[in-house]
Amino acid sequence: MNNRYKIVDLDSQENKIKIETILKNSVDHERQQLNCDRFSISLGIYDEDNENRYIGGVYADVFGQTCHVSLLGINKEYRKQSFGMRLMKQVEEIAKTKYSCISMTVTTYDFQAPLFYMKLGFKKFAELKDVPIAGVTKIYFMKYLDHSSSPSPSLSTSTSSLQ
Repeated sequence: MNNRYKIVDLDSQENKIKIETILKNSVDHERQQLNCDRFSISLGIYDEDNENRYIGGVYADVFGQTCHVSLLGINKEYRKQSFGMRLMKQVEEIAKTKYSCISMTVTTYDFQAPLFYMKLGFKKFAELKDVPIAGVTKIYFMKYLDHSSSPSPSLSTSTSSLQ
C-alpha cells in the first residue's frame, strides 16, 4: 500500500475539536480498563458588594480517585485576601465528598505560587528545570486527602520523598 500524507496548518479550534473526537475513543478505553469516569469541578467567586464583580476561579479534573487542579486565577486587586485558599479548600471538599478522591495534584512554576500550594499541604514530588524556558522551573505537587474514616494511602518507594 503506497499512501501519500500531508501535514497542514489548521484553525486551532477546529483542530482541537477533531482531536477531542479522536481522544474520546481513548477515554472510553481508559474508562473500561480503569473502571472510572472523568468529571470536572469549576468554581467562581464574586464580590457581591461590588456589582457582582468576578474575583477569580478554579478548574479541576477528576479522574479515578485523583483531582488535578489545572487552573486557578484571582484578579490582581483581590490577591492576598485568601480567595485562592478558599477556592482550593472548596475543591478539596468536593473532591473528597462527591468524588471520593484520595489525592490532588497541581503544577506551577517557581515564579508563581509554590509556597501557596505548600501552605495547603501539597508536597513537591518532581520538578523540571529550564521548562518552559531556561531559568524557569516547573514544579509538580501532590497531596493525599484526609479521610479520617479510611486509612491513609501509603506512597510507593519511588516517591518516598513525599512522606
